[in-house]
Amino acid sequence: MNSSDWRLVGFDANETALDGGKTPLPGHVREVFLLRPEIELPYSVDGHVWPSVWGMSDQSQENENGLWPNLARMQQRLVQQGRTAILVAVELLVPKNPPGLGFPYSLIDSTPEPQTVPEGSTCLGFDVADAGFLSALSNCGYSGEERAVLRARWRDRINDFGLLKSEEDALEFKELSDARVPEHAPFWVYRLSRLHVSERLHRIREKLQHLRSVDVSLKQYGAKSHEYRLGPSLGEMQLQQYERQHGVELPYEYRGFLMEVGHGCAGPFNGLFALDSRDPEFLNMYGGDLAKPFPWTSSFNPDQWQRGDDTGNVEGIEWDKDGKFVGMFLPGALYLCHQGCAIRNFLIVSGPSKGEVWREDQAGGKGIFPEVDGHGKRIGFLDWYEQWLDRSLQSFTA
Repeated sequence: MNSSDWRLVGFDANETALDGGKTPLPGHVREVFLLRPEIELPYSVDGHVWPSVWGMSDQSQENENGLWPNLARMQQRLVQQGRTAILVAVELLVPKNPPGLGFPYSLIDSTPEPQTVPEGSTCLGFDVADAGFLSALSNCGYSGEERAVLRARWRDRINDFGLLKSEEDALEFKELSDARVPEHAPFWVYRLSRLHVSERLHRIREKLQHLRSVDVSLKQYGAKSHEYRLGPSLGEMQLQQYERQHGVELPYEYRGFLMEVGHGCAGPFNGLFALDSRDPEFLNMYGGDLAKPFPWTSSFNPDQWQRGDDTGNVEGIEWDKDGKFVGMFLPGALYLCHQGCAIRNFLIVSGPSKGEVWREDQAGGKGIFPEVDGHGKRIGFLDWYEQWLDRSLQSFTA
């Protein structure tokens, strides 16, 4: 956009009708507050319209603005409490030059983890609300005269979730609301996206179970080493202890996998390393300081550089006295597995490429480079793991 940009401000876990938690709004309430009163269960950034499973009174340091800044920690709380919910990412449309008065600066003061809406999420629609998430769309009420006029004008621009269909519609509705409800102005535009992390982890568990059932002879490469077994999942305290010890916060996808699927063993090639692995094939000497940012954002082959070049003094690269490359001690890289022939995969846990899975093939003279999908797009942990599952399963159906 030329005048505004989307900024992720946090995450929430909202009630779903599937578990009986969300009850339909009464008809007389919908008639007054909704421009499409036939929608019994509208979605909204407003917790009074679409309640969070945490409740309006469950405000902790984790979700002091009503949103969680850390997706992995919110997922862990859901697991601990055994709750079912729709996971939502909330973005704020931030003007290039935000006004000093009324702008919700508190929402953009902190940096969420992850910093962008996860891949594979589904846009639910757009809401218009004030800095405290009071929705002008579904919680400011409409007089009888307003209902007749506005429903004719806006009904077709509201989707079946009760949200506006487009950013342009939302911006127009914001201007309307600033004039219609001046006591709560200025209003802002929010975009809601549904996350599918928990559903995806469930799908991954099912695929792994299926692969175990079809590869009874352990024909897949590496299967004899892990036998498709996973170690026990890790709890929040165990993960926090590891993160404090290494001064790093693990990427949310990998963290969720460790909590909900398992820890170590079954995985691509010769299986996943456990945290602080002592696998004899896993040479810990190649690992650098996890807390220090991984400096590369594109493929790098140290064999192509000399010590005097621009990248010759990058931390993590070892040179001999003659300026010849000796080895790498990659900072911010958590090794995931070995493929054999001194080829390894690692997860970037700090730095601008955090969350991406890369490959190290120094023995083959290829250096380090990001893993990609079939379209050449870089992938994170879950894409990488599920890609292995899909390719393995396809080999039994070909």
